[in-house]
Amino acid sequence: MNKLIETIKTQVDSVNDDSVIVTQILVTDGQQVFEDDVLAEIETSKAQLEIISSSEGYIKILCLVDQEVMIGETLFEIFAEEIPEDELNIMKVSVKNAESDSVESNSERQVEILEFETQFSKKAKARIERENINVADFKSMQFVTINDIENFLNPNTKRQNNNRQFEIVQVSKQKSDNRSKTVVLGKQKLNEMNYLSSVNSSGLVSRLSIPIEASLKAIVKSQNFISSTPLPVIVYEVSRLLTKYPNLNSYFESNSKIEHQSINVGVALDNGTNGLKVGSILKCDDKNLHDIEENITDLSLKYNNNNLSLEEISAATFTITDLFATGVSNFHPLVNYNNAAILGICGLVNNAFNIELAFDHRISNGLEVSKFLNDLKMRLETRFNQGQYDKNLTALEDIECYKCLRTAADDLNGKIYFIKVANSKEEGQICSNCFNGF
Repeated sequence: MNKLIETIKTQVDSVNDDSVIVTQILVTDGQQVFEDDVLAEIETSKAQLEIISSSEGYIKILCLVDQEVMIGETLFEIFAEEIPEDELNIMKVSVKNAESDSVESNSERQVEILEFETQFSKKAKARIERENINVADFKSMQFVTINDIENFLNPNTKRQNNNRQFEIVQVSKQKSDNRSKTVVLGKQKLNEMNYLSSVNSSGLVSRLSIPIEASLKAIVKSQNFISSTPLPVIVYEVSRLLTKYPNLNSYFESNSKIEHQSINVGVALDNGTNGLKVGSILKCDDKNLHDIEENITDLSLKYNNNNLSLEEISAATFTITDLFATGVSNFHPLVNYNNAAILGICGLVNNAFNIELAFDHRISNGLEVSKFLNDLKMRLETRFNQGQYDKNLTALEDIECYKCLRTAADDLNGKIYFIKVANSKEEGQICSNCFNGF
């Protein structure tokens, strides 16, 4: 008996994936393979991954190119001995549409029918033979499973089928020889659409913006080593303000508000090649400005090398998207999955740039968001207009307003004062802004 050495299944790459797409199969059915051979490539919502053999033997292919495969489903089996042809799992049936040989006379367009082979799983083949089903009934499908056969026999009680099927492609040839082509969207783009539509399709997303006055020189001086964008200092200030505005660090689900227990600021990343991803700065409110700059740099490098961890791409509780370098003066950012808000950074124009906040009206409201933006504006402009600033201040960081969490080190122009307050149990400080009710 031929011994089964290895079963190769799809593995979980992301908490948001329940399936993957087989984009390329690099072996043939029954072929001998060796340890560390690359068998196929699959596409998840986050990356392209290689499927690699960890054994030597003869391979049986249980999937197809462009097939959507559920997580945990078997892609390949490797056996110790050569597999007889009649035991291979796939039966191929050549199907050719008779219309492909005919062209309408006196017609202004020609329809070209593309030819392909319909393939059947082993269980589907057995059921077809048992029920004496005409295989031509499945000529428009690339791959037929047992569920497809059950659906064909019992159309009123259809079973769920996760196989991606493609109808015969028809390409219209007009007199001008213009052509149109349907391109199937990749897993990354489809998942991106799902994330963004989860909130934005509710029709309850609003947007407010506010200008920030700052020169590029002032922005560069306010940070340690990142000089192309104010993103680090904005991430720093936002993470502090989210403790004051917890609604913006939550999300809507099943008529309830779900509050995140930590502040993980996500940074949108997109180089045009690896797809849109959000890298998270974990427990951002515990980090200083230098740490945040190092985190942003690290996330960017990992993104470009497709090395972001599962936690880093799924933990964002609030997202920031940065278009500072583009010169765009306004845009409408889309709220991310499991978020209530997203902040957009616009380009610098005449020593000022806008920040845009899109938010879920089911969680927050215009009044709260306007207060958040004005607080953020004050904190940013204080940094940008401070003149001389020592980035190594440490003692002043120990003086913190118990209400807004501003530290004395944040008061860079000397206009904010801290007042010591105490009761019978504890003592602390409050800043003059909070003391006066701002």
